[in-house]
Amino acid sequence: MSLMMCGDPGISAFPEGDSIFCWKGTIHGSKDTAYEGMVYKLSLAFPTDYPMKPPKVKFETACFHPNVDVYGNICLDILQDKWSSAYDVRTMLLSIQSLLGEPNNESPLNTQAAALWVNQEEFRKMVEKLCKPTYRDDCCVRKRYVSHPLPCFATWASVSNLVRGLASCFSDGDDGGDERRSSEAPEG
Repeated sequence: MSLMMCGDPGISAFPEGDSIFCWKGTIHGSKDTAYEGMVYKLSLAFPTDYPMKPPKVKFETACFHPNVDVYGNICLDILQDKWSSAYDVRTMLLSIQSLLGEPNNESPLNTQAAALWVNQEEFRKMVEKLCKPTYRDDCCVRKRYVSHPLPCFATWASVSNLVRGLASCFSDGDDGGDERRSSEAPEG
């Protein structure tokens, strides 16, 4: 609940559907990093003995990073052997957001990313390649006009998720918004 109320910039997470054990999170790349302007979707699967055991946290969006493998697994000590029951979702997401800009190249899951890290210009090009251009372009354009940019998720599960994402970007909070969005949404 603290995550939902704290308003930390660049992170969010909420339970998915009715299950308190499955959450979806987002992390915005921090300013002045190779990930600036990017938005990443994560899944958080909590074990029944949480907080004594850490949740399984994975990137659902493709993420080129020294400590993230091609399956989205994250190598971060607080999600493994340095876990503490004092950590909450906010702490985990802030740690992952920090890891994006400060990888541990001593223990890479992605050796190609670790080797390329020293050349930030080329590294940024690889980061951008993994974000589908149509979503990234929409994200960058929308970011200038709304407080919640369209996430540039490379692994959206279905068209209905895309439509819901677009609808939330165009919501202006008035009562007429639902009628306007439903008339603009594609049929099908």
